[in-house]
Amino acid sequence: MDRNLLSTIPVGISAGLEIAGPPEWGLLGSQILAETATGTHGPGALFNDGLTPGLRYVPVLLTRSSPAFVLYPNGSYEGPRPSTATYALYESGTGRVLAGDPGTITIATTVPPGSYLPQPTTSASWSYKQTATLWPLTGRDEWTGAVTHGAPALFLCDYAEDDVRMRSASGEEFTSKLLIYTSLPGVKQGDMVKIGASGVADPFAAGAEEVRAVRTWADTFRAEGDPDFRIAT
Repeated sequence: MDRNLLSTIPVGISAGLEIAGPPEWGLLGSQILAETATGTHGPGALFNDGLTPGLRYVPVLLTRSSPAFVLYPNGSYEGPRPSTATYALYESGTGRVLAGDPGTITIATTVPPGSYLPQPTTSASWSYKQTATLWPLTGRDEWTGAVTHGAPALFLCDYAEDDVRMRSASGEEFTSKLLIYTSLPGVKQGDMVKIGASGVADPFAAGAEEVRAVRTWADTFRAEGDPDFRIAT
């Protein structure tokens, strides 16, 4: 998405549009349709609004149930679960156009199978733009050492491939292969993770890495805020 073209739109502000007349700039419908066919919560807010590929559009956020809800210029959005918002849509050369004006966006509480796990919003959540897959450890055979894992689930993160000497939760020294930063709680040693979305049931077949250590950071800017985590494989 081109966030430099039109920055995040605050509630009740048209990001420089002249409300009295139609806007003369925005993103092409073709670009919006290409970028927002799929996403964390499904298609973008504008994807089914009947856009004309050769015309330009600007969405304007009207109301939102949470200040953490964000609507981007191409109609993609993010926010806490649950949350709702309404928006208006402006078409270049026409003005305000939307069949069900104003449009409504809803982020449900429940997560459908194959969707993203719910994550708390922290001060660092703005940086979690990458997708990763988690296979939680569900059992280990005491005699054979064989492990079993739960179904794969997606979460948002940032990551770095870095060789760092550290110590696992069991006290063993190891050199990390991958460092994942996220607000997703509950990840533990023995879980399996992989950067990117995967629906493969077997984490080993999917090429996932074992979680060796998890470190917790408090929210520096909000005393009561949820923590962030660094996952090392």
